[in-house]
Parts: sequence; structure tokens; C-alpha cells
Amino acid sequence: MNRDEFLSQIWQAYPTLPQEAGWVFGRWSQWSTSASQFAPNLHFGALSCAFDQVSKILNFQDAVALKKNAEGLFQEVLLLSPASDLQKDLRTEMYPKFCLFLKEVRSFFEGQDFLEMPTPTLVSCPGMEAHLEAFAVETDGGTKHLPTSPEISLKKRLCEGNDRIFEIKTCFRKDPKSPLHRQEFFMLEWYRAFEPLESLKKDLQNLLAHLHSKGLWMPALNWTHESFQSLFKKHLNFDFRPETGTAELKSLCQSQGIYFHEEDEFEDLIHRIFMERFEPQLKDLVFLEDFPPQMAVLSRLGSSGFAQRFELYWNQWELANAFFEVNDPELQEQRWDQDLAERKRLGKILLSKDMELVEAMKTKAMPPSSGIALGLDRLFMAGLGLQDISEIGF
Repeated sequence: MNRDEFLSQIWQAYPTLPQEAGWVFGRWSQWSTSASQFAPNLHFGALSCAFDQVSKILNFQDAVALKKNAEGLFQEVLLLSPASDLQKDLRTEMYPKFCLFLKEVRSFFEGQDFLEMPTPTLVSCPGMEAHLEAFAVETDGGTKHLPTSPEISLKKRLCEGNDRIFEIKTCFRKDPKSPLHRQEFFMLEWYRAFEPLESLKKDLQNLLAHLHSKGLWMPALNWTHESFQSLFKKHLNFDFRPETGTAELKSLCQSQGIYFHEEDEFEDLIHRIFMERFEPQLKDLVFLEDFPPQMAVLSRLGSSGFAQRFELYWNQWELANAFFEVNDPELQEQRWDQDLAERKRLGKILLSKDMELVEAMKTKAMPPSSGIALGLDRLFMAGLGLQDISEIGF
């Protein structure tokens, strides 16, 4: 008898849970790997048959009830609810692992005396980065947005005197779907007041070591460091300086055979050079640091003239982005104005600046702080060797 015949001819559809003592309940996968647990005369619905016959009919995801005999062997199997897909779905395996992964990430930060601080999901300013598009939501109080990251809200918490904080946040971006992108995803952000970027690098190293110990990060933990200066020198024999400008980069692209548009600005050119010549060279775990001042975003400039910012890459995948944060309210507004100008140039929707954060910086003081955003979906994929974000099952 095959599965279809059993379901159509024998099975009494969707029985309730047996109430007598001695029954256990769960998925067939919990017991299907060992025939030694089962009595020779196994009752299965209206059938009396061997374990291997039952296993040919049941799917590993079927919901079942089992009852033991006096010898402690399972003698009766009751199918409670059949699963329609007979093929093992990778997402069915991965989503519980992803939940465990989130639990371990949270446990790591709690163990480091960080305070988890929930932030709003409907916000006036979702984040000002020029290359990001946010979802708008109409509310009774006017147009709100879903956050592209919890950055602005968490910085308000820093201004209130919370010096070591983190959040695991569902964030939203209008990114085209790809193996590495989806429009709803999990972001981890954490901040350390009064500490430099080096502290965040140690956090990343310790976090991945913790996940490795739990079987949730499988690649080797080989860490290296690169700077924009070192990449330009190593791969293009070019002396990259803080004052390097658009004209020099266009000349470099021309000499190196890197395609560009005449109307390209500095960041466009950097992006073309990076994607074509640098990113393929980023193997294992790489801290990329000392960003050009034109790409400071919300990071402060160091004494070298470069931005105090780093990104973490793993085998060409960008995993994290960290800043030694701007905490001057006037400079904060200037940076946002630059973002708005760039958004206008790119034809993006113009957003309103979050003046609550500016006011909090003025009246409550945001301390010198390091902050970092880490994409948890992508980190999980890298750790377990997944190639498509849909395999997570979320």
C-alpha cells in the first residue's frame, strides 16, 4: 500500500489527540530513524504491519501520535495530520537554526553587559543614506516610514545616558530581490560609548568565535586588515590620499580600462573600481578601514584625514559597517544635507531630517561613541554555507 492509498482508503482524517496515558506526540522525523524502537506487530491505523512499511507511507513532517507497549516499544502509530510535501525542504531545517542563531547572538551581547533597547518601527526618518529607499506608511499622524536601520533611534538612547546598547531589529529596504537581498531582514546594531572602533572589531571577533563554538559559524576564523590606501597601492599601484578627487579617479579608470560615465561622481567611481578590482580580492574575513573622507557618511574624520569607518567582508560579501560616530549636532545636520543633495542627484525620494536627534545631541549630549550595523541574515548564510537568502525559511 502506498501513501495515497492509505490516505484515501484507510486514514480517518484529522483525529483528535488521544487522551489516555502513554501517548507521545510530535513529527514522524523524531522516531523514523530507528526500527529498534518499534514492536514487530505495529498497529498503524487499520493496518498491522512492519516498521519499514510504515516508513514508506509516512513523511518525516507528518504529525503523529505513538503509544508504547509493556516492553517499552512503540506498538501503535496514529497519523494526526499529513504533510503534503514529501520532499525534505531545506527551509524547514534552517529556520529553527536561524532562531537558535538569533538566540545565541542575543545571549552573546547580554553576556557582555549590553542592554537590549527596542526602538520604534514607525519612524519619521528611516535613515538618510543616499542609496537606500524606504517604505512609506500612511498613519493618522501623517506619513511615517519603516526603518532602514535602527540607527537614529538608538543614538537617541545614547543621548539619554545608555552607554552600551544593542538591538536585533526587523528592517525594511526597497532593494531588488537577489540571493543576498530581500526587502525585510534582520539587522543587529550595537553601540559603545567612550570606546574606539577597535572595541567593535574585538566584538566581531568574539561574536563569531561564540557562534563557531555553537556550530553556527563553520568557516575558518582567519582575520585580515586592509585599507583603501593598501588596496589602491596593491592592485592598481596608485597612491590614494585623503585629498584624491574625482578627476584623478577618472584618469585612473581610463588608464586601467575601467568603464565609467563622464557624469560619475567620486562615490560612483570608487564603487566601479571597488567592484571590479578590489572586491574579488577580499578573501576570508577582512576588515576594510580608512575610508575616503567623501565616504565618511556619519563617521568622524581621523588625524590621517581618512574617515574613522570600517566594513567587515567575508569572501566578497559585505557583512557589517561601523563608524566612530559624529556627535556634533551641527556636523550631523551638515552630513544629512549632503545626503539629501545626493538623493536629489540620484532622483531618490527626499526625506525629512530627524530633528529630535539633533535636539537630543544639543540638550543631552551624545558621548563619543562607536557604532556598527551587522546584517544577520547574511551572517547566518555565511556561517552555514547558504547561497540564497530564501533558504533561511523566513
